[in-house]
Amino acid sequence: MAQEERLKVGETATVDIQTPHPYPNGDDTQPAVWVAVIYHYKASFIIVHFKNFSVEGVIGEMGRNVLDKDFVLIKDKNGKVVDRLTGTYRSDRWGRTVNGDTAIIELHSDKENNSYGFDITEYGYGLEHPIEVEPFELE
Repeated sequence: MAQEERLKVGETATVDIQTPHPYPNGDDTQPAVWVAVIYHYKASFIIVHFKNFSVEGVIGEMGRNVLDKDFVLIKDKNGKVVDRLTGTYRSDRWGRTVNGDTAIIELHSDKENNSYGFDITEYGYGLEHPIEVEPFELE
């Protein structure tokens, strides 16, 4: 039986991007307390890898955010939100795929409490889109 070949559609790049630990609280005039931009020349997609992810919030059933105190938005270069994350993840996780050469990561925080934040240790990029991504809409 021949071994199936894996289709390689991208590479990964190592980075060291961290929020402050713990991150600061926001307020009504500045709810986004931290922003990072990942740009990779000529990439057709970028996907961000998070480590030690912990922001104030509770994840409900089916990944829905029940208590959305603090959250992270991943946007494309046009500002379209492609992912929204909150809570604490016990293991590393990848965000949703961002089409294009730029991913914008925003940490939003309320006036109360805070948590560790997160580390971004790598990102994936490529010249072909590996999967079909369904649109993500905020409720």
